[in-house]
Amino acid sequence: MQLEDHGHNAHISEYSANSSQIASCNYIARSFGVRNGMFIGQARELCPALATVPYCFDAYKRISKSFYKIVTQLADETQAVSVDEALLDVSNVVEHKYQGNAEALARDIRQKVLDETRCIVSIGIGPNILLARLATTKAKPDGIFTLDTCTYTGMNLGVRELPSVGRVVEETLACRGIKTVADIRAIPLYSLKAICGEKTAITLHNFSQGIDDRALESDKLRQAFGADIGWGVRFSTQREADNFVARMAAEVCQAMVAAGRVGSL
Repeated sequence: MQLEDHGHNAHISEYSANSSQIASCNYIARSFGVRNGMFIGQARELCPALATVPYCFDAYKRISKSFYKIVTQLADETQAVSVDEALLDVSNVVEHKYQGNAEALARDIRQKVLDETRCIVSIGIGPNILLARLATTKAKPDGIFTLDTCTYTGMNLGVRELPSVGRVVEETLACRGIKTVADIRAIPLYSLKAICGEKTAITLHNFSQGIDDRALESDKLRQAFGADIGWGVRFSTQREADNFVARMAAEVCQAMVAAGRVGSL
């Protein structure tokens, strides 16, 4: 989900010096080569018209609440992924209210969110979590994409595009000449186990064939609470740093209170 914007925008910290880093940027800015984590100075060389805007935490909270209210009312089951991303099981509602047409439900969700929040929602549709998330990537920045197993196995995807593959696994596989999902699918499971261990091998083997038996975890009790900002934080004084830490601590406390949880030191 993204706020609708039409300029070459990048979200950064309260400071917009060339040494600040970009926390996130819209798709127009990305078309110029601007990326998250890039220094502002470098980004402005790529996109001179780049405009920087501060974080809007109050707006994020308000919009996120509206977003989740809409999707939970329409879905059979919901698993929150982040403030602007959710996994939905819509099997029953699609069958009984939309005559099996999942894209019709997706259009309704997009329109309701747009009417309520002025935000654009991209929706991926698939028979399991893996394919739905890959479909969402294809649906961005503003659309709907349906991905079935047959279509998936015909796509030319790199191994890093699988959710279970990080840099280390990618490099380990690359050393054996395994660079695509099709490469994983082509080798025996026992060979894959020898390369990256049993658990990872089984996951990769199944994912390469579009198999994902994970269920949504809508009722999972939250065990960890935190707040972080990965990029763009620069302080001029100790007071600014102290105030920032206090604000982040307050965010964590609010999340714990909302969830009815307590912690200990």
